[in-house]
Amino acid sequence: MNEIEKLLKEEQREQKRAATGVHGRASRTGKTGRIYMPFELLQGEEAQKYTQPSEVRIYSMYDEILSFDEFQQLNREKQAEVLQKWREEKSAEEIIKIWGISKGKFYNIVRELNLPVGSTRRKTTYKKAHQLEIYQPDTSETEPSDKFILILRGEYEGKNLIDKLMKLSAALDESGIQYRINLEIREV
Repeated sequence: MNEIEKLLKEEQREQKRAATGVHGRASRTGKTGRIYMPFELLQGEEAQKYTQPSEVRIYSMYDEILSFDEFQQLNREKQAEVLQKWREEKSAEEIIKIWGISKGKFYNIVRELNLPVGSTRRKTTYKKAHQLEIYQPDTSETEPSDKFILILRGEYEGKNLIDKLMKLSAALDESGIQYRINLEIREV
């Protein structure tokens, strides 16, 4: 047998040994065969209870605030990301109340995660209802000034915009009058 054949046979033996995996390996007691997981050793009612499907809970970590225990189980990067998102949507007091911890402990967590200590809550501004403008055309225009003209400007949440458009639809009558509309809605 030359050197190449010797290396080939040795390599084949190693591959066969690796392919047998855990099934051919001896345990510390000298037994060979299958490795059992702890749940496979359960019997009777315990085994049946353990193998039954549990209730599936689907949630978004960003939409609702997790309990403090669930939050602690996340890794550091995920904790920082989730807490930052919550602080943009909710106040610190709301998070503290849900978690049931003190302000000091909350801000210690914020500092440990290298997040800004001040409020990161988004400032939302909504246009008030009285800012619904009714346009009065110049007398220099060719159209008579007794015509109905309405201009709606501003930034609104979806629900508020729907309310305004519903009120507008109620204001328009069905007496056969034609209207010209130029509607432009953009996401901000």
